Amino acid sequence: MTEDLIGTWSSDYGYHSSMQDEELVFHPDGAGSVAYARPSSSDCVLFRWSPSGPDSVLLTPHRWYRDENGEITEQDTPVAAELRYRVEQGIRPLLDHPLPVLVVIEHRGFLVADSYARITRPTVPSSANTPNR
Repeated sequence: MTEDLIGTWSSDYGYHSSMQDEELVFHPDGAGSVAYARPSSSDCVLFRWSPSGPDSVLLTPHRWYRDENGEITEQDTPVAAELRYRVEQGIRPLLDHPLPVLVVIEHRGFLVADSYARITRPTVPSSANTPNR
């Protein structure tokens, strides 16, 4: 079920700093991004995602940007790639509680990490919880 993907995921959340991170974002409307952040350089791939099987989604990139020392350039867009995954409860060394972890089972494309911890999940706007007057 793809609803379990919605939110922001980090490859390094809960680990000692390696001065880099890969952040993967899935929005409910089918938009998404993956950003590779490291000192003086980062890359960001914007994509659309859609279910392609019970535990897989198709990631279709439409833009790729690189920022090196403040100079932003557009790169050739990567090809579409299928992501097979599972979400399980996992632990990270610096956290005292389990959290959802996105485990990459198979991906031949532009993702680098093999697992991501959820750092945010969308919430229902507070106005949706307010009764009508």
